Amino acid sequence: MFTSLKENKSLSKFGTLTVLFFIFMGSTISYLSYESNIKNWQNELDILTLVNSEHASQIVQNGNRVLENFMDVIELSKIENEQQYIQFASDYKQFSLLKEKTLSNPLIDVATFVDDAGNVINFSRSYPPPKINLADRDYFIYLKNNNDSNVFYSIPFKNRGTGSWVFYQAKRINGKNDQFLGVALVGISSKVFSEYYEILANNFNSKVAFGLYMDDHKLMTRYPFRENLIGKANLDGGAKRILDLGKPFGNMILNSPRFTENSKVEERLVGVRRLEKFPFYVTVTANREVYLKSWFNSLWWIWGLTTSGLILVGVAVVQIFKAQKNLQIELGIRKEFEKELFKSKEELEIRVKDRTNALTNEISERKLAQQELLRINSNIALISHRAGKLEVVNSMLHNVGNVLNSLNISMGLLKERLSDTPIQNLPKLNELIHQNKENLSEFLVNNKKGKQIPEFINQMTLQWQKNNAIISKEANNVVESIHHINEIISRYKLKDFDHEEEFGVQEPYVISELIDSTLLIASPDLIKTGIKLTLDYEPNISWVGDRVKLSQIILNLVLNAKDALLFSEKTNKKIMIHSEIIEDQVIIKVRDNGSGIEQKVIDKIFTYGFTTKPSGQGYGLHSSALAAEEMGGKLQVKNLGVNQGAEFTLTLPQNKFKK
Repeated sequence: MFTSLKENKSLSKFGTLTVLFFIFMGSTISYLSYESNIKNWQNELDILTLVNSEHASQIVQNGNRVLENFMDVIELSKIENEQQYIQFASDYKQFSLLKEKTLSNPLIDVATFVDDAGNVINFSRSYPPPKINLADRDYFIYLKNNNDSNVFYSIPFKNRGTGSWVFYQAKRINGKNDQFLGVALVGISSKVFSEYYEILANNFNSKVAFGLYMDDHKLMTRYPFRENLIGKANLDGGAKRILDLGKPFGNMILNSPRFTENSKVEERLVGVRRLEKFPFYVTVTANREVYLKSWFNSLWWIWGLTTSGLILVGVAVVQIFKAQKNLQIELGIRKEFEKELFKSKEELEIRVKDRTNALTNEISERKLAQQELLRINSNIALISHRAGKLEVVNSMLHNVGNVLNSLNISMGLLKERLSDTPIQNLPKLNELIHQNKENLSEFLVNNKKGKQIPEFINQMTLQWQKNNAIISKEANNVVESIHHINEIISRYKLKDFDHEEEFGVQEPYVISELIDSTLLIASPDLIKTGIKLTLDYEPNISWVGDRVKLSQIILNLVLNAKDALLFSEKTNKKIMIHSEIIEDQVIIKVRDNGSGIEQKVIDKIFTYGFTTKPSGQGYGLHSSALAAEEMGGKLQVKNLGVNQGAEFTLTLPQNKFKK
């Protein structure tokens, strides 16, 4: 046992040291790979800035040569004053000179002569030149106020003629006494640089930025091009930090806000190089995802191989552990086998005896369990039967309750109209006539009150006729409601609960007439709540079936729509009832324009006991869905849209019914 523990400890130490070795090697190789990758990119940026600085120097030098050529021509012309300069510069020969220099040199965008007031007196694009004044430009202001013979390099300007960005190389033109006569300009388009930078960037999938700046850190041009930053100084960038150290070129890694990316903080590698003879420097900027891309790819291989090595070591150690453990178990089993073999016979005999007794007891317990199961099943059947009766009674009470509610409203209207009857004024009228019976004709003709009696009798008659019409209508509603209650109660009296059969009357009806009679029950409730009812019937749809069930479904749907509209904030509340026949199927739709049904509960709407109303019981829609199925049809619901209401659709076979 001691030897086994010692071997396990040695094996654990070996596995741990091996894992640490692989992790150390993976980390070391990753670090060395990172350093090598950074060094390679630093060299790459040094080469790119060198190439770009030479490219920029050649373009600027080219512009200077053209400018010096103009100055040589002016010097040979021995111009002494302003009049001679304007006469010389505005001549067509000078236009030809300017045009020839720009056409022969594709790097030059424009060449111009300007007088001492800033007016263009000749330039390479057209002759005579348009009226353009350049007195507000930085090169004109500087050269006019400073007798400087050096070339002035301006920030880029958006050309007023072409809309392109151009920066200018300008020289002062003096007279005989060094008086200021004007300026000679050579313009170089920013596209010369940005298009070249774009070609370089495409070699790096456009993930590397190139820029050209003046010594005062103002942006001349770049790629990707940022028009809003042209001429603005970048005083917080990596290029300034490197140049401030006194180095003509260099590179560094930064993780700070970027001047060209709306001050977004990004890690990047920045390279910079100052032009040797000109007041410019070039920059190259690579994002982290660019200059570390190859290193990230290397990491997959490095740690993939490291992980594979760790897995192999782990598998080997586990297998060795398992082999040792299995060997120990096998030796232990062999030692114990002889001891256990003798005991096995005795234990087997005891187990057989115990199992025999257990089987005997199990058989007895199963017989008792079967008897108990039969008793429980009998009780469940009885309880289910009683529950079915209770559900039928609940449905009946709900249906009767709907009709009683309508009956109560009709009785209220009858009471209101009877209390407002004009007949109550007859005793007063009778008393007034009785008091004047001796001279009734004179009283009716000449007396002020007597003259009003005929008109009063006429108004009382009209009011009585109006009230009598309403009373007759509500009386019919009362009769119809009582008749409907009697039909509901009679139907449930005829129901055979023991055999689950119903004895409904199967007779032919016209759908529109059946709906109208049902609406007599619901109309008092709708009138009271101010809900508008719209009927859209297909005429003369005949149907054979159970009138009571169909009436109860329609009544439940109308009252349910009424309740939904009561909770709606809409002012034009409407219920629409539509009927049609499609392929021997009777379709009845009840639609409201309320708030609709929440999508999360719409699948539960026909479930027994489910309701969304505070005082609801969840019987109406459930019993309506069951009644539809009993008549061989179906009841469905759908939302019409946000705050558009809901629509219930009842589908029934036209001539098929349950006998």
